[in-house]
Amino acid sequence: MTKPKWATSERQTYLVRLFTESGNRCLQGHVYCPILEHYAHTERKLGTIAKAVDVRCEDGNGNVLKDKDGNELYLTVYQSQPIIEAKQTSVTQYELLSEIAIDGWKEDTRAQASLDWQAERKVMHSLGERRTPIRGQFSNISQDIWHDKQPMFYVECLGMSGITLTPFAKVKLSSRSLSE
Repeated sequence: MTKPKWATSERQTYLVRLFTESGNRCLQGHVYCPILEHYAHTERKLGTIAKAVDVRCEDGNGNVLKDKDGNELYLTVYQSQPIIEAKQTSVTQYELLSEIAIDGWKEDTRAQASLDWQAERKVMHSLGERRTPIRGQFSNISQDIWHDKQPMFYVECLGMSGITLTPFAKVKLSSRSLSE
């Protein structure tokens, strides 16, 4: 069976030490306490419920709409209303403290995984460019665009051959055409 991600050796050592200090104690700290109320723990949680509200129907001018018998029309709308849910359980001091610690460790593990993913995503999508202003230098993309717009050759002069009476052009090849 695989261990959960939060269960590092230091954390497991902490849980063992926590059990030796508060293993069979009630929530008030008594060892083997015979009073059951001392083990009662109430956990509160915020929730919502749907509450039905009747709303009078009106037209765009604020006039009340009525049916064919002259009775006002109402529409039932459900609004969310916050409530506090209370759940009572019987736990020892160790169970309560260990659950609080484990929940914190799980949150830490999720937060670290999120940070790791953000760092990995940043590396994957990085172009390797500097973020500071570049003076006199091209970025990776603008360098490719500039090179693609350069001509294959430059015409240096046009002329006519005196011997064959045919036109000719003297051209200079760009460095781009030499590398292709």
